[in-house]
Amino acid sequence: MFIQTKILKVKLFPFCIVIITALAICSCKKDSPKLGPDQRMSVPQLLIDYGYFKPGTYWVYQDSASHARDSIYVTSSRQGIDTLLATPDQSYNGYYGYYDVYTLSTFEARKYHNWVNTVFTFSGISELNVYKFIGADSIKATDLMTDYLVVGQFPGGHPVTFENQYDSLEQSNVWYKKVLLFHDSKNATQNNSATNTYLAKNVGVIRKEILTPYKVWNLVRYQIVQ
Repeated sequence: MFIQTKILKVKLFPFCIVIITALAICSCKKDSPKLGPDQRMSVPQLLIDYGYFKPGTYWVYQDSASHARDSIYVTSSRQGIDTLLATPDQSYNGYYGYYDVYTLSTFEARKYHNWVNTVFTFSGISELNVYKFIGADSIKATDLMTDYLVVGQFPGGHPVTFENQYDSLEQSNVWYKKVLLFHDSKNATQNNSATNTYLAKNVGVIRKEILTPYKVWNLVRYQIVQ
């Protein structure tokens, strides 16, 4: 009987060590701040449909008055997730979707950077931003659209407003579906001129009206890779 009891104690000893270790870890975790639910925000499909294009994509625009043409090519693009880990004053982990599209305008010899990053719009509104690189140290930027479309309104007080949506719209003898119209009273990428921009789903910008001075660029040919 004595021998059996001793063997039992030997067998229980490692098990007790495991229990004690587990309890110690649990007690340490209780002292650590509790993380809230992860914040996960992906890029809305609406912004992908209207603004995300891959290399192989190009658009050819024509000036309605001078008939000059501008070819814009996608030089690179990427999609991904930015991760922000919790800090002492922030009790959540953030996972934010983004995309970047870089294009080159042959007529203007300008580079454009269209991008979305939901980390800047924690309220759930994601904006499509357009940067225009004019020189090594000269960049102009504007907001083009959001996934929150209300006629005559644009969140954040920016001068861009969503004006209308067309189920279909004719442009240069071509019919485009799901066209959005935006008015920018001070478009930084157009030398601060008032501008109307028409975007078609899965195509991008099909018409740009620069109002001061008046000039219209119409899409006449394109190839899309999404």
